[in-house]
Amino acid sequence: CEPVSIFIGNGASPRKGAHIAVKALAQLLRDFPEATLHIAGPDPRKLPWRSPKRHVGYPVYLLDLIRKLGVEENVRFTGVLTVQQMAARMARSHVCLMASIIENSPNTLGEAMILGAPTVSAYAGGAPSMARDEVEAPFYRPDDPVMLAFQIRRIFEDPELADRLSKAARARALKTHDPANNLADLITAYEAIMADHDGVRP
Repeated sequence: CEPVSIFIGNGASPRKGAHIAVKALAQLLRDFPEATLHIAGPDPRKLPWRSPKRHVGYPVYLLDLIRKLGVEENVRFTGVLTVQQMAARMARSHVCLMASIIENSPNTLGEAMILGAPTVSAYAGGAPSMARDEVEAPFYRPDDPVMLAFQIRRIFEDPELADRLSKAARARALKTHDPANNLADLITAYEAIMADHDGVRP
């Protein structure tokens, strides 16, 4: 992997928590000055000057925060990634981050786990049902950049922890996202629903 690199799968809206990741990065740089945060999506700095998104909205806030914290050289926007590019970026990251403040069932977390990329996750939505704290992924409160920085630092400093999380996460994800088992469960569920209706049998 790329040492002390962090990847977040979306920075386009506030609910994805990129601003919390940027604040955590600023703290990590005190001990890891070479640390980088890679944010999937277009670089707001490269938007046309006439674009409204260049002047208002979340990207403007995010760029202002990056400047205020002095982390311009350590934040990289990847541009829009293909499926293969997303997988490659995740796989070579020292830490993948699911930083959402509001979530349902986060695909980014599941994808990182399948790849075996050590992942830190916010306690948001269905994330705790996909990974267990300290078993498959260290967790933190979504609005707490100090705790996020602490959890990332642990993985940066401890290769054995990174390896243990990687193996446990991949093992769980391969079961959770097994296509054959999931199809069988879905068919069983529909058969049960159909059987509950009068005159209808699977």
